[in-house]
Amino acid sequence: MRLLSALLALVVGCRQPAPSAPLSHRRADDLANVARTTHEPHSQAQLEALSTLELDTSFRSSVRKLAKGYLDVVHTRRARPRLDVFVTIQPCGDCIPLQAARWRATKRQTLAPELRARPDTTFELGEVSLVGEKLIYVYQLGWHFSTTGGAYSNAYILYYNDGVNQIRVVAQYADDIPGSKEALARALPREQLEQIAGTAFDLYTAAWVN
Repeated sequence: MRLLSALLALVVGCRQPAPSAPLSHRRADDLANVARTTHEPHSQAQLEALSTLELDTSFRSSVRKLAKGYLDVVHTRRARPRLDVFVTIQPCGDCIPLQAARWRATKRQTLAPELRARPDTTFELGEVSLVGEKLIYVYQLGWHFSTTGGAYSNAYILYYNDGVNQIRVVAQYADDIPGSKEALARALPREQLEQIAGTAFDLYTAAWVN
């Protein structure tokens, strides 16, 4: 459970200005029928190959961490508003089955503490089908600032595992702090976040088979 716990403990959002952007989206229809199942943990050579993948020329990519059994990459859109796409791949420990009821125990752990208890924070967790695979998704939208500080988040997250390896894709707004939750939602609509997260999932899982 250690590896998966690390995924669930991630707080997605910002407490200060960051980077975000419209999507130059390339739907990977040619990948739709590619098998997504892995048969063993990825080797270092396989992770190194995965670390070179690019979404498209409208994003710049950076490897945040490449270690034994672990890859963490971020793709940042060049245009504004800025958008970050984080992709994390690692072997399963005790991977949670892809059933929303099993994942709801995580509650709002991906939200900053300032946003978790607020009644106006949007947090949605469920199941979604992409390229023939069932995934868990989270959509969260929250904004709260006061004289003592605050936090905001506008993110769409995908979780997938095949019992051998697991992948998390986070697409999130990463630009200047907007003036309200409504302005945050307008700056980067949910549909764009869903679209680019799905593109990244297509790209990486089509290439991760072994």
